[in-house]
Amino acid sequence: MGFKRKVNNLMKIFKYNTKINYLFFYDFKSAPFLFIENGDKRPRAFYVTLNLFLSFTMVVFMLGVFTHTVQAEPLRVINVVEGDVWRYFKGEKKPKSKWNHIGFDDSGWHSGPSGFGYGDSNNNTVLDDMQGKYTSVCVRREFTVDNPNAITRMTLTIDSDGAFIAYLNGLKVIQSKVKMNEELDISGFAHELFPGTNVLCIQAFNDKIDSDDFTFIPRFKLVEE
Repeated sequence: MGFKRKVNNLMKIFKYNTKINYLFFYDFKSAPFLFIENGDKRPRAFYVTLNLFLSFTMVVFMLGVFTHTVQAEPLRVINVVEGDVWRYFKGEKKPKSKWNHIGFDDSGWHSGPSGFGYGDSNNNTVLDDMQGKYTSVCVRREFTVDNPNAITRMTLTIDSDGAFIAYLNGLKVIQSKVKMNEELDISGFAHELFPGTNVLCIQAFNDKIDSDDFTFIPRFKLVEE
C-alpha cells in the first residue's frame, strides 16, 4: 500500500470520530497501536504497521501538530428545555406590532418558566385567568449564535393542546393547526440567523375558550460546531 493511501486511511479515523478526546500511540511488543479515547464511547484501539505509524507521524509533524494528544473541538449546544424561563404575553389583546422580531421591547411582558397553562400538573407558569377569557399566549426567548454557518442541527419541539405558530427573527418557520408533541427539524432556516442575538417566538392556542385545561411547553435545541 502506497504512502499516500496509508495516511488517508488513518485520517479517516478522525473524520468519523469527531468527539476524540485523546489520541495515543503505544508500542505494544514492538507493534504500534493507535488508541483513541472517544468521548463517552468505548475506547478503540487500532493496529497499524510500523511504516504507517512513521508515515502518519511525519505528516503530523509537518503540520506542526503535537502527536501525543489531539483534542477535538467541542460542540456548542443551546438546549432550551421544560422549565426554562421565557417572556410571555397573555392573549387578552393582540401584542404590539413586531412582537416576534429582534429588538422588540418585551420589558412589559411577564416572565416565567415553561410549561404554560392551567388545569394540568405540568404547568410551571399557571394561567389561572385564561379559561373563558382568552385562547392564546405568546412567548419570546432570545439566544446567541457565534457563527450561523457552523450550525449543523436545529430542532423545535412543541407540546401543545392546540394550534401554534413559530417564528425565527420574525420569519414564520412552522404553523400547525392541530395539537402535537414531536421534534421538528428546522435546520433549513439556519441561514435566517445572525451572529449575535436572535429570537425564537411562538404563539400557542387552546382548542376552545372554555376548555378544562391547557398546556404549552416549547423546547428548542441548536448545535453549532
